[in-house]
Amino acid sequence: MTQVFIFNASGALQILDFSARAEEIARQVNAGNWQTYVGYNQAREFAWQALRVGKVVILYPPPSPDDNPIVELRPRDLQILQALGSGLKMAQIAYNLQLSIKTVQNRLYKMMLKFNAKTREELIAKATALNHILPDLESIFD
Repeated sequence: MTQVFIFNASGALQILDFSARAEEIARQVNAGNWQTYVGYNQAREFAWQALRVGKVVILYPPPSPDDNPIVELRPRDLQILQALGSGLKMAQIAYNLQLSIKTVQNRLYKMMLKFNAKTREELIAKATALNHILPDLESIFD
């Protein structure tokens, strides 16, 4: 069993147990597939991120993008960015998020314009620097 500590934006804590390994839970959440762990309603409010600490996983919403009002993203855009930041390919992102590949491509293109990014790598770097996502560095550099 893996204990998952879920902190919401107001700081409230919820502790849940899951049968999946901590590495898998963190990978799934950081890839944008957080609904299994935090539920549907909360998933629409935040782009949840995961931090694995040994056999425990901590889930938390990223810092508010209010500090960077120029770049506003929808929760689905954050899911796509997180999935891209976790090393997934376009087809995998589309399949996992139940979108068409064309929809994923269009959303990425619009985000690249918002961030003034020329490449996907630059998009991930800028989104990370502005605290929109927390990429899975291990999978990017595999």
